[in-house]
Amino acid sequence: MKALLIIMALASTAHAESVDEVLADLGEHTAAGWWFDEKTNGWIPTDPGFTPTPCAVDLAKLRSWGVPASKKFVLFKDSLWLGAGIHSWKSAIKPCQAAVRYRAVWSVIYALEGVMSELPTRKDLEWCVRAWNLSVGLGVRANDSVSLYLPDSWAGGAVGDLVREQCEKRLVTVDIDQIARRLPYTGVLKNDKLELVGHLTPIILGDGNPSTTPAALASANVWFTTRRDRDLCDDGTRPFLVTKREFDAEQRVVKWSQKDYCGRPRFE
Repeated sequence: MKALLIIMALASTAHAESVDEVLADLGEHTAAGWWFDEKTNGWIPTDPGFTPTPCAVDLAKLRSWGVPASKKFVLFKDSLWLGAGIHSWKSAIKPCQAAVRYRAVWSVIYALEGVMSELPTRKDLEWCVRAWNLSVGLGVRANDSVSLYLPDSWAGGAVGDLVREQCEKRLVTVDIDQIARRLPYTGVLKNDKLELVGHLTPIILGDGNPSTTPAALASANVWFTTRRDRDLCDDGTRPFLVTKREFDAEQRVVKWSQKDYCGRPRFE
């Protein structure tokens, strides 16, 4: 009997330690799951995606252990719908559930911004449609309103309408469109260059000027593309995100890099 009591006491202690550890994790994960965007005056999920959020995993453990609502956790900074301080662990349920849905809708927003900012590939459009289908399963509604940051402007509307117009419809014609764009370059460009010319626009050469001339694109060892990034420079303007692709003699990409520039973009 004495041995049994010792075993039960050890088990109880181990469980209490596990609960404390998970409560500490819950505080960290709830705080880390969101960041406040001062430009839009709203909360944005830190890590868009469709996998279970860390706070959802913490909450599932606490539920399965039957942990009472009186157990507290510490939130060291403000999060969505929950200020910094000491809270019942059940108060994390609402912001954590919102994180699941918001992470999904932001994944769709980023997919839409990608296909609306550049000439999309089939892969880009297929991912946009897949992201939308996954988000619907996580509670995103077709009439949810979203705002999109495009290279030179903002756009927005009902997310379901945007996906239908910008992704689903274009997916039907993307192969024909890209063949048509590549046609003037066939016989001059090949390999990666011929593939990329179908969806990169504009293509900028080392002198900083855009070019559509097949011979010039063929002879250039480096291609640049640029677009405005989401982040802000110190002066409040949006930086230029410059993508650099370097090619070998067979017109295959051998090096790829990106860099933000505040002010005028540089092509170097």
